[in-house]
Amino acid sequence: MLRQDPLRFLLADDAGAGKTVMTGLYVREMLLRGRIRRVLVVPPASLVGNRERELRTLFHLQFRIVTGADTRAGNPFRGPGNDLVVVSLDTLAGGQAFGALREAGVPAYDLVVFDEAHKLAAVTENHRIRKTRRYALAEALAGDAVPMDQGVSGVPLAPSSPPASGDAASMDRSSSVGRGPLQ
Repeated sequence: MLRQDPLRFLLADDAGAGKTVMTGLYVREMLLRGRIRRVLVVPPASLVGNRERELRTLFHLQFRIVTGADTRAGNPFRGPGNDLVVVSLDTLAGGQAFGALREAGVPAYDLVVFDEAHKLAAVTENHRIRKTRRYALAEALAGDAVPMDQGVSGVPLAPSSPPASGDAASMDRSSSVGRGPLQ
């Protein structure tokens, strides 16, 4: 994984197989090598505290937890201390946090990690893909977005291949959050 640039991968395995540890090792190594600076970890709400604690205790990485209240108080993705962030999938999909993430002047994240990626769902019905808000958010963060008027409640959508499943999906800078068409 360390030699591939740009890197996009899906890390999927049984529970307890070490996906979180492998992801933490990768993040730490890439930060130490200076290959990345900003990392956004997007787990389900029930795992936010666990992920922050594991990154801190196992890998000595100081991630900041961003909540809905943080987004109402200002832009939690801008300014010092916001390079390493954990935010729940539903907080980000709620719209206000995602809007703050896409504001002009907010630097792109070099790496985005989706924990429990199987929660990002899309289904095919009558030859059409129906995407959940969570799935659309992941697409937007991956840089696969199309104009907002074709999206779901402010989260851009794009024609897509079938959804991936697994426990941790990571994307490199080529899939960072940007402005306009995502890069």
